[in-house]
Amino acid sequence: MTASSELILKLHNYFSDRQSQIEAFIAELVSQESPSGDIEGSRAVVDILATAAKGLRCVTEIERVEVPDFGEHVVIRAFHNQPAGDRIMLVGHTDTVHARGSLAQRPVRIEANRMYGPGTFDMKANCVLAIEILRSFDELGMTPRNGVTLVLTCDEEVGSYSGWPLMEEIAKNEHPKAAFVMEPPGSGGPENRHAPGRPVGPRTAPGDAGRAFRLGRC
Repeated sequence: MTASSELILKLHNYFSDRQSQIEAFIAELVSQESPSGDIEGSRAVVDILATAAKGLRCVTEIERVEVPDFGEHVVIRAFHNQPAGDRIMLVGHTDTVHARGSLAQRPVRIEANRMYGPGTFDMKANCVLAIEILRSFDELGMTPRNGVTLVLTCDEEVGSYSGWPLMEEIAKNEHPKAAFVMEPPGSGGPENRHAPGRPVGPRTAPGDAGRAFRLGRC
């Protein structure tokens, strides 16, 4: 599948038409507070994401990984029923730095064409966009050349002590062609060293797998 002008226009129109639903999805996720170490909040956020993923034909597996004292990581695999080949990893996190109660002080809202709310920017909006990209493949009847493994951890904001080993294990087992970290740019607009869509590393030797995939801190 190549990105022709016709395909780009098709995707543009699809996402433009679906904008209100995507905004509602983001608002739902942000409205479920999930600071690092909040087990209930973590599981609730994963419930929302897993439910959305279950409705997609391209999703071949949803793995929920229990993390003591934190909640759950979630791994969503799509297009893994295709012939074996290079995989693509998308990595992110569902925990935030915002304590419970922050939502009451800063509710989800849209102002001047921007969405606000605790954890919207870092990084629940990108968790939603990852699911929505998969949905677009379903809706538009497209199949990518690579299988996709979406890894969302629940302890990134406090060091990824269990999230990093999980990504390392997946990298070793699946030998992904590349990993894309969905961390947002830094304040003011300059690109984060792990900005969304920026590859963090090529395929590595088994002993080094995972080092290239560690989530950055914002």
